[in-house]
Amino acid sequence: MFFRFSFRILAAWHLLLLCFVVSPLFAKTSGDLKPLPVVVDTDMGFDDWLAILYLLNNPAVDLKAITVDCAGETYCPQGAVNATRLIEIAGQSQIPVFYGDTPLATLAYQYPMLIRYGQTAMGVPGFENKHGVPVYTDNAAGHLHQMIVEAGQAATPLTVISIGSSTNLAAAIKLANSRADFKKGIKRIFKGGGAVGRVVGGKLSNQNIQGNISIPGIFSSNNKTAEWNIYPNAEAAQQVFSSGLPITLVPLNLSDNAHITEASFNTLSDIAHTPEAHFVVSVIDSNVQVQGGWDKIDLSYWDPSVVVSAINPELVTKKFSDVKLCVQTENNQYHGTTYVYEKCDGLKVASGVLEIYTEISQKAFLKEFFGVLNRP
Repeated sequence: MFFRFSFRILAAWHLLLLCFVVSPLFAKTSGDLKPLPVVVDTDMGFDDWLAILYLLNNPAVDLKAITVDCAGETYCPQGAVNATRLIEIAGQSQIPVFYGDTPLATLAYQYPMLIRYGQTAMGVPGFENKHGVPVYTDNAAGHLHQMIVEAGQAATPLTVISIGSSTNLAAAIKLANSRADFKKGIKRIFKGGGAVGRVVGGKLSNQNIQGNISIPGIFSSNNKTAEWNIYPNAEAAQQVFSSGLPITLVPLNLSDNAHITEASFNTLSDIAHTPEAHFVVSVIDSNVQVQGGWDKIDLSYWDPSVVVSAINPELVTKKFSDVKLCVQTENNQYHGTTYVYEKCDGLKVASGVLEIYTEISQKAFLKEFFGVLNRP
């Protein structure tokens, strides 16, 4: 998963900025456009919380369900309970939540226990009274498979946004066994995770892939190229990528354009007036305090940048189509690394052909993200 400006703005400027931030949202969603039916699959880390609140508060989105990945940042079933807390914060109650399994093969690649316990606790100052509701159940893969099949039969395909490991999604694909209704039920899969190399000759390469497995002060690894949404279950990611389904990868490269800065935090803090926005402010502030202050943190809007890109592809400023991509699944220092082009044949795994988003306008991202969070 994805780990200066000191003075406050005057009140009149706050109001002007709020109008600037929020107004494009209403322009975009006015008219007779139907909301996009979406299922989000999440490992319920802190950046997932922010991304899910964006989806819950977005009139352009019809969030059909939340499936919780139990091989990522949180333990289950508490991760599912935490998802219902987000639903409560957003003032909703009818969205189903399902949690999955923790395959034995993922145990060697799980997040450090310190992080998993911290994210599972979901201790967000000011929101301790949000306990969620008992509307969750297990068998996430089975329910995800059934929802997609039914969407295919009804000719109302789902957009599936994966912001955890690929465990639930790969299991659902396996259950489908190439069933036609399943394929028809997926409009597109947006997979947040992985990292790709720099552009060479107008194409993505495997040069200088920057992963995020090492976490300063918490976890050290000689794996410098993998990313935490792929690493816990690389085999599942490989199965999803080679499934033949329409997939867009949103890697770390894109979220590098969406760093959490003190300036952007102060902007949101100053204009926040909804429970969703206040929750995001509290989450970021508590993360900054725990990590020792703004001069010590290195945080990005990792999963929020994935969901904003999925719902608003026009904000993406650089993308690549028909990219041959595969995953290193062997137990070595490159486990979980995503490779493009010729490397796939060397790994002796089936490649998938994906679309890849690598850059987003930071200004446009913040405008959209903050605007939706502040929507009444």
